Amino acid sequence: MPAIKVIKGPLAGKVFPLNQCDVFIFGRSTKVHCSLPGDNTISRYHFLLEINGPDCFARDLGSLNGTWINGKKYGGRKPGEIQKHAAQNNEFIKMKTGDTIKAGDTELFFEQDLPVRQVDPPPEKTPINRDKEAKLASPGITANVPRTPSRPSSLLDQIVGAAEKAQLRMPEIPGVRIVGKIGQGGMGTVFRAKLIENNTDVAVKILMPPKDRIREMDVLLFQREMAITQGLMHPQIVTIYDQGFHEGMLYFIMELCDGGNTEQLTRQHKNRLPLELASNIFLEVLEGMSYAHKQGIVHRDLKPENILLKRMAGNLTAKIADFGLSKNYQQTGLSQMTMTGMGAGTLAFMPPEQLLDFKRVRPQGDIFCLGAMFYFWVCGEIIYDFESVEDPVMAILNGSIIPLSRRNVNVPRRLLDVIERSISIDPQERFEDAASLKRAFVSACK
Repeated sequence: MPAIKVIKGPLAGKVFPLNQCDVFIFGRSTKVHCSLPGDNTISRYHFLLEINGPDCFARDLGSLNGTWINGKKYGGRKPGEIQKHAAQNNEFIKMKTGDTIKAGDTELFFEQDLPVRQVDPPPEKTPINRDKEAKLASPGITANVPRTPSRPSSLLDQIVGAAEKAQLRMPEIPGVRIVGKIGQGGMGTVFRAKLIENNTDVAVKILMPPKDRIREMDVLLFQREMAITQGLMHPQIVTIYDQGFHEGMLYFIMELCDGGNTEQLTRQHKNRLPLELASNIFLEVLEGMSYAHKQGIVHRDLKPENILLKRMAGNLTAKIADFGLSKNYQQTGLSQMTMTGMGAGTLAFMPPEQLLDFKRVRPQGDIFCLGAMFYFWVCGEIIYDFESVEDPVMAILNGSIIPLSRRNVNVPRRLLDVIERSISIDPQERFEDAASLKRAFVSACK
């Protein structure tokens, strides 16, 4: 397990263990992981480390005096320079065992020691509401999708050349025929496909980790974690029929949602959904999230792009996608992206505590995302003030939120109160879970 050890300064001797996917923030604030409130040479949020699988990156957060890595200064403000401008020059520095980091009078030593993990294969089926599967899934789909063996027989042989091959042709996935591309995001590509056995329309999501990051234990751990969310069966949650690993590609065969997503829908309505439409979508999403929270599952990556729309009986119905995908993809070391380096589009719906306590985001974290989505739907803007702070991470850490009431929207005061409580900086001030938020929202709509 990687770790940071303080070798000089007031906290000398203290060790901070880090997980394979973790964020570590150093500064004067009492909210950060390593806090030195009495050292005025240290900025409130001074620097961060991000562990992402086998890699670790350090980044100065626009500090006043800069961060010294192996004796070289990074960041730091020039005389008269504000944090916004200093943050523009920040860069990610890749760390290795033996590197030192100095800020103020404190010096830290980075050590990376990733032990080999033994991971059991993913279960064939999860027990969550298995009896409902036949009622909610399309006829014949779960029974007729050929399953890929859980444990790849020769992982390294499969991944050699897979990325290059996929660039030249449509991917080949067992049991389905890819017919076209639907869209592409930060983690993967979604294709429209048909089941070979019965010609049923489905969607296939493909993740292609970089070849040099794939280890069999990581693939198995990812599949095992995703098998838990595969058992979620609810009308407002996208059904995952199967998952597997083939020629270096992780894939999911899913329910096809042909109506786009709510980010696209909002743009189609000139950046402001009618209140009634936004409210109807919100209530459907709350139904699905109430079910998930009752099962003890937190989404962690709710955003407008993950709320898909499906045409049913002439109407659009909302379906929540990608439960646990972002967290598990990063946490198993398969992603090459750092969480804090993804850009404003991904960070725009993230609760502050997800940066400070990535491993233990609770239902209140989803409540924040839900409120942030409704906010976006009705005004076309994000909740954070990213314009006045160059670094989005600093806007999140500082809680730079613009109240919905300042966005000139036609939303009744009672609804405003519900949404603004949902996006409170303090998780304890938010609603406990999606069911509690739904009750308050319904009451405010009367």
